[in-house]
Amino acid sequence: MDKNATFDLLFLLTTLFFLLVFGVFGVLIGNLKDPKLEAAGWFIITSIFIITMMILVAVKTSIFAASQPRS
Repeated sequence: MDKNATFDLLFLLTTLFFLLVFGVFGVLIGNLKDPKLEAAGWFIITSIFIITMMILVAVKTSIFAASQPRS
């Protein structure tokens, strides 16, 4: 993996991690104080899992395509 790809992957993972932290805090604080904040937290967490699954499918597809012989 080249430097740019490693940096992009690291940036993506840290972004997803901080979004997950914000989502969890939104759920925990929203559970005590404000239902709208809790709903926003669950929305962020659900969005993170959907985005992560899309990334995994794209990576798996690109690895599979790279392993096929060119004709």
